[in-house]
Amino acid sequence: MKSWFWQAAVVAFLGLPLVSGCGGDETGQGGGGGTTATGGGGAGGVGGAGCLAPLVDCNGACTDTQADAANCGSCGAACVAGAACEAGVCTCPAGDVLCSDACADLSNDAGHCGSCDVSCGSGATCVSGACECTSGTTCPGEEGCFDLMADATHCGACDNACNPGAGCEGGLCVCNVGLVTCPDGCVDVSTDAQNCGGCGNDCLTGQMCVSGQCSACPMGTVACQQQGVCADLSSDLNNCGACGNDCPANADCVSGACVCPVGEVACGNTCADLSSDLNHCGSCGNDCDNTFGVCTSGVCGCTDGLTACGQSHTCRDTQNDPQHCGACFTSCGNSQYCDAGQCACKPGLTLVNGNCVNLQTSPQNCGAVGNQCGGNTPLCQNGTCVGQCQNNLDQCGGACVNTDTNPQHCGGCNDSCQADELCVNGNCRQWEVGIGCNMCPCAAQCTGDFDQCCPYPGDPTLIACLEGNFCP
Repeated sequence: MKSWFWQAAVVAFLGLPLVSGCGGDETGQGGGGGTTATGGGGAGGVGGAGCLAPLVDCNGACTDTQADAANCGSCGAACVAGAACEAGVCTCPAGDVLCSDACADLSNDAGHCGSCDVSCGSGATCVSGACECTSGTTCPGEEGCFDLMADATHCGACDNACNPGAGCEGGLCVCNVGLVTCPDGCVDVSTDAQNCGGCGNDCLTGQMCVSGQCSACPMGTVACQQQGVCADLSSDLNNCGACGNDCPANADCVSGACVCPVGEVACGNTCADLSSDLNHCGSCGNDCDNTFGVCTSGVCGCTDGLTACGQSHTCRDTQNDPQHCGACFTSCGNSQYCDAGQCACKPGLTLVNGNCVNLQTSPQNCGAVGNQCGGNTPLCQNGTCVGQCQNNLDQCGGACVNTDTNPQHCGGCNDSCQADELCVNGNCRQWEVGIGCNMCPCAAQCTGDFDQCCPYPGDPTLIACLEGNFCP
């Protein structure tokens, strides 16, 4: 009995699994006649791998995870260099700090100087938690110490890097033997195609630099000096048939000739389908209206019931445009506007003997056709004959008018606005039809110089895009 106890103790100390006795099964169940520590027909050994508590099985070895630095706290949890495992926790010696890769004395460890993530780099030591160079100079943002007299990345001063092919001697960048100092670095002028035979002497693209001389262009190509290239004139899109002859976009260079896709022709720098191209409709350069224009079978037209007018094919609203009323270039008179394609008197005016008359101001037709003012009331104000103009109205002949808004006397007597102008604060302001607009604002059409959206005076169904900042 005593020998069995000491045998079990030795096995546990060595971390070896106990072996069951004869008749005992793999799980340690008691069998008959066993003679080892778990045999003897007793209750059997510990289940599983057979490690006795507090040991655990770590990859087949009975391990004390409370003290094993390679398996501290759990299997595979290794402590960093210099750390010990105490009660399942990695612990550094007194004075050291546990960093991700080692136990470090932050006051003098050059790999962990002042904090775990600061490395002094080569040529430096850690003194009282600060990196100090033993030789050379520190550079901002860099690890290590640098010899400014010899370091090609910090030559003469921090961050002063020498060009490729150069070294640092005495704090100055010097090209290596066989190389020449050029603005773009140290080069071998015997082989460098951008500095062939001398700095800045470019060979053509396609040429090589041989012994300081640019070679001939490859067979089948021509030296296009201004273009800086050896070009195959039979297929080069930028030198098709001759140096500098660019083919249009989408074209190919075939046997030295620019060829557009089927159904298109070359128009300047583009290939165009003359049957539908807005900028080349029917012929190269024939532009349709860029906003409302369409090109159909090589003819410019317009959308939305508009009419293409003039060589510019500008789309006009011939139902409302006083400069193109009913047809292109048919203009209405100054006292008229365009209503449903017909020139008519502006709202507020009445047709009298072929003239558009304002019955509110006309002394010959004051308030009604033929009602003539005279005697002590020779003037017409608001359709009534009066002796003098009142309410700060201006007298223009026999009419009392507001020269701030009256298009026949805009800013002064008899200063009449044109048919495509409105009187705003005593100034005639040009307007355009707000095509497609039925109310304000109408930012889609009232743009540029004509960005003020206004209902036409007296006809709110007509939207005017007005020049200026105010409506009448």
